[in-house]
Amino acid sequence: MDGQELYPHVYEPVRIGPVEVKNRLFQTPHGSIAGLADPALGLRDHVYARDPVDGSPIPHPDVIDYYEERARGGIGLIIQGHIEVQKGDSGRWHLTTDSAVEAFRPLLDRVQRHGAKMFAQLHCGFGSPSGLPGAGFVGEGFPRPLTTDDLRRIVELVGVSTRNAERAGFDGVELHAAHLHSTGLFLSGFTNRRTDEYGGSLENRMRWPVECLEAMQANAGPGMAVGIRMPCDEMLPGGIDAAEAQEIARRIEAAGLVDFFDLDIGHSQHMWHVWAPHYLEESYEVPYIAQVRAAIRDAVVLGCPGRMHDPAEAERIIASGVMDLVGGTRGLFADPEYPIKGEQGRAEEIRPCIGLNGCTFEGQCVMNPTNYLEALYGVTKLTTTDEPKRVVVVGGGPAGLEAARVASMRGHEVTLYERSDVLGGALHLQAKLPTRDGVTRAATWWGGRLRDLGVKVLLETDATVDRVLADGPDVVVVATGARFDPTGVNGLTGAEIPGWDLDHVYTPDTLLPSVPELRGQVVVYEEDGAITGSDIAWMFARAGAEVELVTRHASTAVNYVGRSGSHRDLVGQQLHALGVRSSVETFVRGIDDHRVTLFDIHTGEDRVVDDVEAVVLVTLRRSVDDLADRLRPHVADVRTIGDAHTPGRMAKATRDGFFFGWNL
Repeated sequence: MDGQELYPHVYEPVRIGPVEVKNRLFQTPHGSIAGLADPALGLRDHVYARDPVDGSPIPHPDVIDYYEERARGGIGLIIQGHIEVQKGDSGRWHLTTDSAVEAFRPLLDRVQRHGAKMFAQLHCGFGSPSGLPGAGFVGEGFPRPLTTDDLRRIVELVGVSTRNAERAGFDGVELHAAHLHSTGLFLSGFTNRRTDEYGGSLENRMRWPVECLEAMQANAGPGMAVGIRMPCDEMLPGGIDAAEAQEIARRIEAAGLVDFFDLDIGHSQHMWHVWAPHYLEESYEVPYIAQVRAAIRDAVVLGCPGRMHDPAEAERIIASGVMDLVGGTRGLFADPEYPIKGEQGRAEEIRPCIGLNGCTFEGQCVMNPTNYLEALYGVTKLTTTDEPKRVVVVGGGPAGLEAARVASMRGHEVTLYERSDVLGGALHLQAKLPTRDGVTRAATWWGGRLRDLGVKVLLETDATVDRVLADGPDVVVVATGARFDPTGVNGLTGAEIPGWDLDHVYTPDTLLPSVPELRGQVVVYEEDGAITGSDIAWMFARAGAEVELVTRHASTAVNYVGRSGSHRDLVGQQLHALGVRSSVETFVRGIDDHRVTLFDIHTGEDRVVDDVEAVVLVTLRRSVDDLADRLRPHVADVRTIGDAHTPGRMAKATRDGFFFGWNL
């Protein structure tokens, strides 16, 4: 059965003002995340070019492949986010010069040739309405409030950008008024404390966004749609709530200013509403959007349910009447072809978004290493090798699975060994932690693709030297991962933690396969700066244990401080609610049978925790790569990838696997 029978609402055309969109799936507006990535990946070099007139950012020719891959993949509508109406503001693209218009034209041409439509989201900068500091103003001075002359000048630039959007070939324009961005700063009572005609009452707070919409209407061509992205609930004291959002929508629609509303929630100071990780359930935004939808009569309603990548869920939402189009970004990071796979009845082939949010702070999807590199490694760029090799992959975690998948797609004969009875490696340990059970969908997806490709997968099989050599491999890839060091060797003392080998002392590797039921005192020590220690503390506290989370760093999960993935903020809320004690800048002096001695790393002062039922040492990890050393005397080409080469995050593991297969 094809997708049009399975999901009749999803693959039905819809008209947005004068624009017909071929289906009900859209890519939500977002700026490029390439700037968040490790500079060594070079993502920015494929996204940003420079205007030859003044050096301001414009689209790089390579980034066209990013958009075309999603258009070819069947998406109905793409909204390009954060196009600045003030040239060069925040280092983003703009539409204020002829050079910018010319840079966008080939992008629009290649998107539209696949039947997709594309709108430009106009962003009016981050100028302060009232001089209140925003989330980015820690330790800095107060911002200067925008004057009425500033506002009038920006409205003129909105008109210029709208005209240039039409010249470039955009099918519509959208005003950004959400997330405490752009005109949303004026719309929200949280940030707008003005006493002139642009502040105070709702009518006054709406004045500048309305003037921008009027400029867009006046300058849009007859074939262009005009809309607004606005919040359903900012979740802020004095901010926009559902009742006020309903009234804003009613007034804008009654004035005939828009063809569509693009509804979202939250704000930029708490990014878990905007880029919610796996700690929040999928489609968590639907109830908020439903409240505002009830106030909209005729305009088309677009919405982002939260981590959308499933056509069955999109069908349910659209059929319910909450939204006319269902959108997302991360699902299209993970699989740019998910719309067409759904339409062709191949939903089981959709590469899932698992909500780890590596994309939001590493600039790269943990499932798809090719984001923003499509010009080099897109789905149409893969070629079949002229010299097929016999490849043995040892290890069924993300690195090994991706290596086997891509090598097989290139035409190599691949055998994969996995010691356990399931594919996925450490993903199955992660799945024991709160809200992480969805990560095993990644393993299921990889397993299905290897089966489709005919990869020989040997589960519950140790890859001994003799067994591997019996396969006669040309290349062996060791992807056997890494283990947490049980001894607690660290950079502070340079020594093992005394007592590390007692029976009640665990690492995540030894704890998570069979989690003991604990109700007493548990001490979790976090050395690695990641979120795992916090998640383990949450797991035990939720089960009724009394937990102390200890780290020698200035903060727990220090590597997540300030990251827009929001993991730390959300887990921190849970730890606080459950009464977990957090002891920072503290180290473990030693562990006895039922006692842990801690010390302050600055003063050296000791503190004893008695009646300890268990200790979990979340230490640094060591690569497991000994098989590679034993194979090298016998096989000419032996490689280690993923954590077996260098311990790192999942995005690195899948990247290693992908590029091994691509370059083989």
